[in-house]
Amino acid sequence: MSRTIKFAKAGGPEVLEFVEVQVPAPGPNEVRIKVKAIGINRAEAMWRVDDYIEPVKKFPAGLGYEAAGSVDAVGKDVSGFAVGDDVNVIPSFSLNDYATYGEVILVPDHAVVRQPKALSFTEAASIWMMFVTAYGALIEDAKVTKGDFVLIPGASSSVGLAAIQIANYAGATTIALTRTSTKKQQLLDAGAVHVIVLLSAGRGYGFLGPFRGLERPLASASADARALNLVECSPLVR
Repeated sequence: MSRTIKFAKAGGPEVLEFVEVQVPAPGPNEVRIKVKAIGINRAEAMWRVDDYIEPVKKFPAGLGYEAAGSVDAVGKDVSGFAVGDDVNVIPSFSLNDYATYGEVILVPDHAVVRQPKALSFTEAASIWMMFVTAYGALIEDAKVTKGDFVLIPGASSSVGLAAIQIANYAGATTIALTRTSTKKQQLLDAGAVHVIVLLSAGRGYGFLGPFRGLERPLASASADARALNLVECSPLVR
């Protein structure tokens, strides 16, 4: 038997409960994993209250996108993984089909990757959602490349920090936005080329451009900002 976390109705954290389950043998293209660590994300909190990008189809429901652990069994047609391998689970499946909050879990083999040797189980379980989110937006969708300027709202968030690293790796110039001046140095240390500290201006937050080195003026960091203020920033010059 394995303990897993489920919820029988949508709601706050109080709806979560431990449930003893018998995890079956993996089916075709599935991997069974003994979990060492899991990642906790805003996506799962939204899923728990049934306000995510997909609705909860059936209760009780499980939750969890990320995990790190060791392969316990592999199903038919699974290649590249064997019992005992240290692996991670990346967010690439429906929460209606699979979940990672459990001591032993089943996941599709396409969502399994090898554990990075430089990371602990805890570290590895915490990185995939933020980097996959940033990578998809910047590399797959926006095709960011050398010479581009990337404006990163909420840059001190997990996805923001991942976006700084990915955009830098692609050769772009990163411009981090934050509402807290004390985070400016932290963002510079994280790799941001420039940091803009936003000042509150009624509803929303804004900053004023243009800045040299940009092809067009920067207007607002918030779609509903009603007033713009000149803000503290490092010089934006090519």
